[in-house]
Amino acid sequence: MAQGDKILSIQALRGIAAILVVVFHAQVLLEKFVAKGAQPAWLNSIPLLAKGGQVGVDIFFVISGLVIVYTCWDRFGCPVNAAFFLKKRIFRIFPVYWLNLVPWVIVFLFFSHALASHPVFNLEQTIFSFFLIPCFNGMNGPLNTYYLLGAAWALTYEFYFYLLVTLALFFDRKWFVPIIIVCFAGGTFIPQKETIPLLTIFSSSLLAEFLYGMAIGYALRRAVRIPKWSALSALLLAPALFWGSEYLPFYRGYSWGIPAALLVFGVVFLDRAGTLRMPCWLSAVGNSSYSLYLSHGIVQSALGKILTLSGMWPALSGDLYVFLISLISILTGYCCWLLTEKPLDAWFSRRFLRREAAR
Repeated sequence: MAQGDKILSIQALRGIAAILVVVFHAQVLLEKFVAKGAQPAWLNSIPLLAKGGQVGVDIFFVISGLVIVYTCWDRFGCPVNAAFFLKKRIFRIFPVYWLNLVPWVIVFLFFSHALASHPVFNLEQTIFSFFLIPCFNGMNGPLNTYYLLGAAWALTYEFYFYLLVTLALFFDRKWFVPIIIVCFAGGTFIPQKETIPLLTIFSSSLLAEFLYGMAIGYALRRAVRIPKWSALSALLLAPALFWGSEYLPFYRGYSWGIPAALLVFGVVFLDRAGTLRMPCWLSAVGNSSYSLYLSHGIVQSALGKILTLSGMWPALSGDLYVFLISLISILTGYCCWLLTEKPLDAWFSRRFLRREAAR
């Protein structure tokens, strides 16, 4: 189940989450071109399957909460550890993010006429995007926020969580959960302004998903005994609740967050019990999940343009195109991880993170 400080099944879960997001965006891409001759996909004919891949992000958030508790367990109560944690997260997130953002800047700056939405390059929005600050684009209502790299919205939530964890690391571990809960709850009282979309993050139900992951992390670190039947029940209940969310009032942090948490809980504890072994290829996708998450948007946009110019959309079934576009995105994401993210992480670790934080 664990190797050193690693929970092996976590990488497979990251792989599942990344694949779900990639397939969802492939479905969205296909749907845009149905009017231009592409055959509809069966996956898009069922409402929940048409949008369900978005739950991959919810799985990522649950995993983040789990991993933070698991890896920071012995590092509380020390300012040095807090500084080290934040520095490590900055070097982990931003260099690879910027590397994937630059192609979008070039596209929007020089080739925006080729994009379907014909966006106008905006310097302020571009600067905001570089620092993961959501920007109001003045179109289609108050919640229409803008990132140059669309997938970056999830990183804003992640980084907000990391900032709160940094604060909590200054204190004893017993204050960790109360600090996070108070900050999350306090955010709901911040007055909302239509033109400052960053404020909507502080009151989002999505923040609850980090708490679900933290609870799982605590159970792991405390070596809580979870019967196999409980973990298996959680694993089976997850898709049932996800399907049922279609018929209930929708609050994403609960409607999709709870099924995501049950999936992570079931997989991790069945893995710990030795009952479940995840495929190696899923772990490989999990290793590259960050690069895949960031790179698949521009890969799919390029594929859409190629298929349109070549007139190939009608050639194959919609579902086959979803599969092929997703597969190419996954393989490209893995290459990006192997050639850029992995060497960058190694270089930053050697150059800036050589001194381990105090324990």
